[in-house]
Amino acid sequence: MTFEPGKQGYIDLSNDAIVKLSDADFPSFTHWRTISEGAGPFNSDGLCDIEQLKTMLGDANASSTSLDESLDELAAKNKRVSAYLNDPDRRHVREQLRGFVCEAPTEWDTSNVEARYRKLLEPGEHFEGKKPAYDKFIDFAKRFCIWGKTGLPDGKLRFFHPLQFIRHFRRCGWLSANEFDQLLPTEVLRENDGKLLYEPVIATDTVRKISQKHRPHLNIALRKHCITTPVRMAAFFGNSLQETTWLSTLHENNPNAWYWPWDGRGFLQLTHPGNYISYWDYRARNSQIPQKVRDSLSNAHGKVNKQRSEAKKYLNDVANGVTPEMLLWRDQLADKTVPPTPEDPISPADSAGFYWSKMQMGRYADQAKPLERRVVHAIRPPDKKNPNLPNPPRSKIYYHSMSFRDASAAVNLPAAVGNPERYFNGYIARCVAHAQVLAVVGEPFFPDAAGAHTLHFPEGRTLRREKPKKAKS
Repeated sequence: MTFEPGKQGYIDLSNDAIVKLSDADFPSFTHWRTISEGAGPFNSDGLCDIEQLKTMLGDANASSTSLDESLDELAAKNKRVSAYLNDPDRRHVREQLRGFVCEAPTEWDTSNVEARYRKLLEPGEHFEGKKPAYDKFIDFAKRFCIWGKTGLPDGKLRFFHPLQFIRHFRRCGWLSANEFDQLLPTEVLRENDGKLLYEPVIATDTVRKISQKHRPHLNIALRKHCITTPVRMAAFFGNSLQETTWLSTLHENNPNAWYWPWDGRGFLQLTHPGNYISYWDYRARNSQIPQKVRDSLSNAHGKVNKQRSEAKKYLNDVANGVTPEMLLWRDQLADKTVPPTPEDPISPADSAGFYWSKMQMGRYADQAKPLERRVVHAIRPPDKKNPNLPNPPRSKIYYHSMSFRDASAAVNLPAAVGNPERYFNGYIARCVAHAQVLAVVGEPFFPDAAGAHTLHFPEGRTLRREKPKKAKS
């Protein structure tokens, strides 16, 4: 950061004088405000004093709304508060109130019941002149009070605006194990030899192991590369889930690919020697990669791209002098080192975050483009043992968005960005994953058959839920 004109430096966050705050601390500079009991606008009976409220909000000079003089005192107070808070010109007031954290006594504590309801004995109130009936009501209300049985202290609580509280913590973006499991669709669509197939996605032991081992580092990579909004997370995982064959592998492992052995590895399947070397340079390993090796791989890759039948001749490791360190790093990207290294759970996720940033996927994901409902017809994968079994096409739904398509094209076939007619691998399958993730991490409405955005979850899809654990006998 710049601390003097022409001078930049770093802040030592480990210094004890630096106060470290997280979102969970509700710092005041993020518009949170703690209101202690007695300092708020509420009386012991729970009614709001409008003048005190305006003073707290820095709006003491606001004019009061004229009311029907026939209203009693309580009704007049309620009307005045309602009119003030719903005034279209008082939007800033409503924003402030959403940040209030108010301390107040719990209604479940017997010691607070009398103070809360004694106003009902006053003239014009429900129990005026009916003390026995009031005492019976108070006795009834106290029977609902459970605070004394909880073991909790003093019976005072802090109340948040419920929706603002949820919005605040949804910004965290850290995926729990259960949330991460839900990202995986239960059924997907796959393009194969000109046909569209629908097939289930099984959470195998391999899938569970990859999820468990790599979820923390994926969370770190998402934060590190600002993949923290629902649309960005959906764009990332919409591609990552498909690229890893639904979390079943971190290595393309395709010896027949013309770019072998620099085929896909990691959660976004980093491919081609240039991208591998760019990632290692990003990891500050550039001094460990000889220039001769860089030049050799670059020349070999160029030749092979023009003459792909000669791939194994030009692009193999020995011919290009690939160093033992580079071979190790490449295996780490696929979590395949023997013996395992501490880098194994880091590189697959970190390289995906790097590639996201390098290809600027975020700029495409952030574009506000609508979700379009598309109907296709798909069949089950043919049964090789019983090829004559009936396999009629079934209608299936997926959702297309040009912003997601461009983000996907950026990491698969950059020439397809902005060109909806240009085909690239597995786009429909990516769309299925994209919609699933968007529904889990965000709050979208998906279009129905009439085009109205009424659906909370992708049509025809089911949420993957944790299986209930069997009770021990």
